Amino acid sequence: FIVDRQDDVVRIFDLKTLSSPLYLGEIPASGTPKAVNVIGDLCYVLASNTELYNVSMPASPSHVSTIFSDHGASISAEVINNIVYIQDGTIEFKIFNVTNPFLPEHLSTYFTACSKNAIKVSNGIAYLACGDGSIELVDVSNPASPVFLANYNTQGTALDIYIDEVKKLLYLADGQGGFRIIDINNPLQLRTLSNLYLQAGYNLIRKVIVRGSLAFVAAASRVVYIIDIRDPRNPVLWDRVYVSRGALGIDVFKNILLIANSYDNVQINEISPRTFFGAPEIGRAHV
Repeated sequence: FIVDRQDDVVRIFDLKTLSSPLYLGEIPASGTPKAVNVIGDLCYVLASNTELYNVSMPASPSHVSTIFSDHGASISAEVINNIVYIQDGTIEFKIFNVTNPFLPEHLSTYFTACSKNAIKVSNGIAYLACGDGSIELVDVSNPASPVFLANYNTQGTALDIYIDEVKKLLYLADGQGGFRIIDINNPLQLRTLSNLYLQAGYNLIRKVIVRGSLAFVAAASRVVYIIDIRDPRNPVLWDRVYVSRGALGIDVFKNILLIANSYDNVQINEISPRTFFGAPEIGRAHV
């Protein structure tokens, strides 16, 4: 599922043949799409509003319902146990019950002190990446009544978050502040364990995803860094993959790295056990 901001759609591809992805169909967005989440057969398309689609038949997705935004800018969403947390891109996020996806139920609205770039929810706590260089923690154990917990300052702009619930670690794409690993064992006292700047003075670190012992970190300077995080206090650069332009989004399944870039295509690279500085490109999906 690939966001196409030029044509305001989400395009769907079959990746069975990685060297030549097969185009299946598309989903129209309500304005310029910002992100897409797929949970089972339900696809959340975030644009001016959040549109829910049934994608059990990917070639012919069907509209299910719309969650309207008060500010015309749904930026990010997290879905946990039929509860969806939608970041509005302003100073609020909203919580809905989607047990019945045809009739989403609004549970609460939470106002923050900053514009948010990303939201992740873990063990009843929402972690909000704020553009002012901080992470705001909110207790959402009762989704109908979210409560402020704490605020943690970073050295950058806090653009994206990934959380390992087992290890109690938060991985942060901190903009010009680099790649940061934070201990979240005590939500009231977060601790930075390590930080890799990755030439971050001009190299905006904007996306992060973790698979096993590797973190994949997308930067604005046409590169995705692959980092060995087995020792969170001493992460080590393991590989880097160059893209034709700035990496806007990343995903990983098995040994395949998908990189959405700003040339309207998704680059597909194979990650071998140890191809230092050069995971080969094996295909592209053009949108």
